Amino acid sequence: MAELSRVGRPPTYHAVITAAKQFRPELLLPLLASASAANDPLVGAGREWVRTQPWVYAAIARESILHGSLSSPNVPTGRTVERLRQIFIDSYDDLHDPTLSAIIGPLMYEQFPYQLSPGEEYARIQALYGDPNLGEVPPWGDILGQSLTDALRANIVISAWIHHHDGQFRLSILDDPEYSEVWEKIASRESVEVHARYLTATIAEAKGLAAVAPVLPRSLQRYRYNPLWQKPLIDLGDTGVWAPDSMLLRGAIAPGRLYYAAASQWKANFANELGHRTELYVGEHLRIVAGQNVEPEIEYAVGKRSLKTVDWIWSADSATILVESKSARMSVGAQAGLDLQREADLLRKAHMQIDSTVEAIHGGRHPELAHLSAEKPFLGMIVTSEPFYLGNAELPEYGAIGQTPRLVLSLRELEQLVCFPAELVVAHLLPILDDPDQRRWSFNNTLTQLRNSASPISNPILLKATEECAFLELQNMTKKALGAGSSP
Repeated sequence: MAELSRVGRPPTYHAVITAAKQFRPELLLPLLASASAANDPLVGAGREWVRTQPWVYAAIARESILHGSLSSPNVPTGRTVERLRQIFIDSYDDLHDPTLSAIIGPLMYEQFPYQLSPGEEYARIQALYGDPNLGEVPPWGDILGQSLTDALRANIVISAWIHHHDGQFRLSILDDPEYSEVWEKIASRESVEVHARYLTATIAEAKGLAAVAPVLPRSLQRYRYNPLWQKPLIDLGDTGVWAPDSMLLRGAIAPGRLYYAAASQWKANFANELGHRTELYVGEHLRIVAGQNVEPEIEYAVGKRSLKTVDWIWSADSATILVESKSARMSVGAQAGLDLQREADLLRKAHMQIDSTVEAIHGGRHPELAHLSAEKPFLGMIVTSEPFYLGNAELPEYGAIGQTPRLVLSLRELEQLVCFPAELVVAHLLPILDDPDQRRWSFNNTLTQLRNSASPISNPILLKATEECAFLELQNMTKKALGAGSSP
């Protein structure tokens, strides 16, 4: 704890690692799990979880897993957890000549995922990865040990149990007749057991996951890979199985986490398939707002070469909206603001596709594009599978922005955008793209303006996924069934 004694200087993040080293993981992790579960919004904590900053539990747990002493005589208490939290909050690492994305971006990727709606996330997983209308459904049983839908239902059960029982999961509940209704109506005993195995790692296994993750500089250790993202349940042997950060349970099967698990199993085949599914998913959503005024990419000839337009073209009354989808995810290093070259290349390719489509339409030399108006203004939209929070900020590290005004938005933001009337959407997009300041803002500002102008409809694609799997009903039923029991 020497770093805390330096008067006038805050501790570096290394102080968190040093403090976590002083305790055995089997003693500290259950305390973190209990504190995390008590502040989870699913158990009535409301917005209090924002004050407690749940990402702090995840970081402290990571350091305990990776560095905790196996023989320390120190016994942690609730006050220990609070002290560790305060060290984390007070910590600060100097960055050498940082870019704006290196200052702001890591905090966004650390904290914003905790604000997502569980029901919305469950629905997106099913709609994007489980809908046969988007192509052949990947054999999720090879990875999850069961169907995607069964895993989602089991995840709801395990999450509810953890939230209501101090952050601990016990397989013995599977044999408790008090919860027989859960197994009959929500998820089978076998399904819950299979999913619990998928979510669980020992300390040694968690260390192994971290060992193969990208290495970040010392000043960015706070933002490095956390094995709890992939395996949020930690098996501590005789001490039991615990969720040091209960809110990560749902994230373990979010689209981003499943993407990496599937890419590891199926390599490029899955990446290519996901790109196709994402493109179709974007098109289905555009049709919600634009109906038959949306058409897929058009192939046209330039000499002996065959070229293609952007993925989707929306011919609105007052503008032509060119939409390019990208299914790639931001790496851990990019989220930490360390290296954005791959992400910059991804956006650059999307910009080029938008600009080349505009050029081809303006040229008037391609009969395949003759039906598209060259007189209306062109608006570009780049839809990414996961948020590029600073994608609109026009920062140098994200590369050149292209000639056509454009906005970067995530699938989640597209899912919300298409729930407003078409004329209202276009009416809000046009002035934003004409304003150099507004188009640098997060796309959430556009959504806020739309909400202030009209009430959105429910997204029919997410609603269909929710109804097919009864996610909201299952969440309420599970919380009631498991929350009524006494803690083990």
